[in-house]
Amino acid sequence: MRLDRLPPGARVQGSTSAGHSGEEPDSKQNHANRGKPFEQDLITSCRTYRNRGEAMIIKVPDPKKTAGGFHEDRPDGTRRWVMGPAIPDATADKSVDFVGLARGRGYAFDAKENHDPASFSLNNIKPEQMDFLRDWEAQGGVSCFCMRQVPGPKGPTVHIVPYGVVAFYWREAGRDHPFGRRPSPGARQSVPVEEVRRWPEVLSGRGVPYDFLPLLDVASAQFQQDKAAGKW
Repeated sequence: MRLDRLPPGARVQGSTSAGHSGEEPDSKQNHANRGKPFEQDLITSCRTYRNRGEAMIIKVPDPKKTAGGFHEDRPDGTRRWVMGPAIPDATADKSVDFVGLARGRGYAFDAKENHDPASFSLNNIKPEQMDFLRDWEAQGGVSCFCMRQVPGPKGPTVHIVPYGVVAFYWREAGRDHPFGRRPSPGARQSVPVEEVRRWPEVLSGRGVPYDFLPLLDVASAQFQQDKAAGKW
């Protein structure tokens, strides 16, 4: 079966479970860092694509800020200001994790890891990330999320979920309001896990930890078909 004809949730033949982090993370692991092995595997995949000449997709650096500093006395009696180390800035605006080109088309996606067995909370996405993906798609690019769902009957699975799917739930939740994007009272504030699993599953293969590249267009095309059929 051709890759561009794969149905949602399809596996690439000859592949095995993707990534090296197949087990549940330790419950004591820092929440901010537990998705790092997943992100690192994606970085390795991008490097492999680049080395093969298949794509040029890069990891967007995380925003940083300087952690204070101190005055240092010099031998000549003068003093100088020494800046502290650069640390992650969780309050800064963030675009998405990965952007790049392949086959003359632009791709942008954010990597998310979910440990809730029932749903993926929209609180894990920043409004500026949705804005970036919306604008990227408006310019003819492909926007999506690469979601790693940890709890599940088969263990951890990774799926390419189109931006349009998440945008649907984002709007339903009232988060697209221009004045502060306040969630609508009583509205669903998450994406059902069964919806996440409906989209193409990324597996390892061809020497790539997460061989996602063939599935970006597959997921995008399937979303357009669903949209034309009135689903979204």
